[in-house]
Amino acid sequence: MTGTGGGNHTLTVGGFNTSFNVVLKEIATVSGVPQCLNDKLTNNAQSHVDVNQRPYASLNSVTSPVCQGSTSSFSYTVSNVKSGDNWTLTYEVDDATGGSKTTSGTGPGTFTLATPVLTSAKTYVVKLHNITNTTTTCDSNLSSTMNIISDATTVAGSVVADSTVCYGSHVGTVRHSGGNGSIVRWESSVDGGTSWSSITNTNSNFTYTNLTNTTKYRVVKKNGVCSEAATAPITVTVRPLPVATTESVPTLICWGSNANLTVSVSNTYNQSWSVSYLVGTVLDTISVSGPATTGTINTGTIKTNTDVTLKKIWMTSGTPQCENNNLTNNATATVEVDDIPNATLISLTDTVCTGSPAYGQITVNDVRSSENWRVYWSINGGAADSVSGTGSGSFNITTANLTANPSTLRLVSMINRTTGCTGTLTDQRCGC
Repeated sequence: MTGTGGGNHTLTVGGFNTSFNVVLKEIATVSGVPQCLNDKLTNNAQSHVDVNQRPYASLNSVTSPVCQGSTSSFSYTVSNVKSGDNWTLTYEVDDATGGSKTTSGTGPGTFTLATPVLTSAKTYVVKLHNITNTTTTCDSNLSSTMNIISDATTVAGSVVADSTVCYGSHVGTVRHSGGNGSIVRWESSVDGGTSWSSITNTNSNFTYTNLTNTTKYRVVKKNGVCSEAATAPITVTVRPLPVATTESVPTLICWGSNANLTVSVSNTYNQSWSVSYLVGTVLDTISVSGPATTGTINTGTIKTNTDVTLKKIWMTSGTPQCENNNLTNNATATVEVDDIPNATLISLTDTVCTGSPAYGQITVNDVRSSENWRVYWSINGGAADSVSGTGSGSFNITTANLTANPSTLRLVSMINRTTGCTGTLTDQRCGC
């Protein structure tokens, strides 16, 4: 180095990475006369310079991916500082930190920082900008970066649509759309959504068949590392099948007449319906408009005991139009045919005095032993007279006093007063 005059002067050295000694070797005058030299410098001719290293920091790892709306963390290592040295680190996590942030520590080592809440679904860049050793004032500009992926919060989308089906006999499809991420599974509930059962299906459609309970369905989705989310459920309402019953007590009719049987239905939901039935072996159908829940079967003319059997009921309006061809409870009614009562005149007094009655006997047939009846007759087509009795057999009759000659008694009609069946009679005799 060179200088002018006496006094204190500054020696500048640089570019050293380690501590070193500065030793003064000689001093010489370079102007004036004489020009002297001293190469025996011993008093305060040596100085020691300690070189402090610039601090350094680098990223090691980040917690990634994370879910939108949560925090992450990153690990970094600080080096080139002494164990007792204090330092400050300036860093940034994109817009999550609102600019550069500073953290501080002491000595070398590995440290972890939590990020602020990552509110966006995107890739965040963690950047280390600068580290300063606040003990030595040495610093370093940094360029270490790492990415944190923030997955979007799971959006489940939706499933469609609610439907109503017939008990145990149907096929239907539930469809999913929208949302993000992947379908993890479908779920079903038969208790109104209190508990859910998993269905192994990751497709966007699910087909159900022959349900016997009202069932809710939903889709569970998951996006990245975010929590699962479920769609609002749809409901498949299972309607019980329509049921038809008829009269359980046998219906009694007279020979050659019609029977009217009442058919009662349920589970028809105010809609129109039809029932097919057999009268003996003859198939027929009745159709009834809703909301009526009863109908009438007319058997037509029946002359023998006959079973009327309900075969099937089906809906003819509304949705769904369910049918039931397994009618077993009170599905058969028996029509019992009562014979037409009959009576014949087997004897009559053939000669009587004017003003006296005639006596005769009739035979009653085709009535049961417990059934009551009445037989009507007339004399020469005049006012009817009658006799009554119970059960079949022979019975006596007595006419009114006879005044005409001849007087002809003719049986006119007979009624079974128990069943209501009537018969027309033609037998006659003369009581002269």
